[in-house]
Amino acid sequence: MSRFTQLRQHLSFSEALKIYLKLKTKDYRNWSSSVLRYPFDLRNNEFDYYTYLEVILNKGYDVSFALTPKTIIDGGGNIGLTAAFFATKFPAATIVTLEPDGANFKLLQQNTAPYQNIHPVCAGLWPQTAHLVVNDYGQGANSLVVEETEAETPGAVPAYSITDVLAQMGWTSVDLLKLDVEGAEKEIFSHNYESWLPKTSVLMVEMHDRVKKGCSKAVFSAITQYNFSFEVAGENVVFTNEDPVQDGRPG
Repeated sequence: MSRFTQLRQHLSFSEALKIYLKLKTKDYRNWSSSVLRYPFDLRNNEFDYYTYLEVILNKGYDVSFALTPKTIIDGGGNIGLTAAFFATKFPAATIVTLEPDGANFKLLQQNTAPYQNIHPVCAGLWPQTAHLVVNDYGQGANSLVVEETEAETPGAVPAYSITDVLAQMGWTSVDLLKLDVEGAEKEIFSHNYESWLPKTSVLMVEMHDRVKKGCSKAVFSAITQYNFSFEVAGENVVFTNEDPVQDGRPG
């Protein structure tokens, strides 16, 4: 399938032609979409274009919520398109987006700068406060894997637990937690989740068992200790907490 045909599945002829001409001329600046409030930039690589397809064209995070989210954590922010999507859809929400890779984060900052309700953080999510090193195993800028390391390791970046983020933001709960963390979900759901999981209303998690065996097992083992229902939405599993704890009490 040609890229123009792919674009036409989602866009009008004029919109598809505009994007196609940008691709042909390798113009990756100042793209626009009806699902984002502000223009955005990509880099000249297939991985950013795939992120554009997933988030913008396929609307991979456009799911229905019983209540409009006001507090959102975007784990694995990549180049900022998901945070921008949430900020456009939920303009009253406060969004924290975390991305550990420096090159991705630079573009994330640029793409999210016009949104006053997005708070970008160059860090990873982990079960506890730590430091991480980002490893590129040749799968591209949207498939980088992190490992815990010492603070003195060259290139080490900070990592925070979800409890840390809640404390830093002064939140007692989180309405929406999105995780696309390339296998780190295994660690995040293996321990120290008791302090934040019951306080989370909706989770959107992409499993990465192909990257790290045991990811989905860890997620479901933790989830089943609480009253969550779930559905599959594209590449994500969406978990809804039927009894969220807010301010120390069931919601």
